[in-house]
Amino acid sequence: MSNNVGWITEKLPRTIGEEITITSPDKFDIISGEPDVGFIVYDDDGTIGICSQFTRDESGNPSYKIKTTSLNTEIDIQDILSKNY
Repeated sequence: MSNNVGWITEKLPRTIGEEITITSPDKFDIISGEPDVGFIVYDDDGTIGICSQFTRDESGNPSYKIKTTSLNTEIDIQDILSKNY
């Protein structure tokens, strides 16, 4: 198995374990390997997700379920500190 790693142009959910479904491989910028089960993606905030399911429909169109597995807590800390209390 190759190292399947890349960026996603969409924001991943900010809750660990939450999933999104991506139906367009154009939303991935691949560094190494290819998007498939186990593909690790990072969004612009540094949130990490893993492709937990990869399927194709009858026409061959892909569908990727990406599950958030790790957060860049710096994003949350900056958001909390910017609030007025």
